[in-house]
Amino acid sequence: MDKFILDFYCSKLLLGIEVDGSIHRQKEKYDDQRTQIINYYDIKVIRFRNDEIFDDLPAATKRLMEEIRKREKEIQ
Repeated sequence: MDKFILDFYCSKLLLGIEVDGSIHRQKEKYDDQRTQIINYYDIKVIRFRNDEIFDDLPAATKRLMEEIRKREKEIQ
């Protein structure tokens, strides 16, 4: 999107999903600016840390499903 690559993107929901490794802890300001630019295109970005995925996939999946339901309501 724009000049950025999202890890995952759902065009139907205008939803971007980012899975961030430890390097992103040092790039928070950059990530925030990047998200603002992507939001300009009405795309909502949700972020997961790698450890959220690896350590508790069911919780990450639950959170993702909640975000999808919210997004479905927002774009109707």
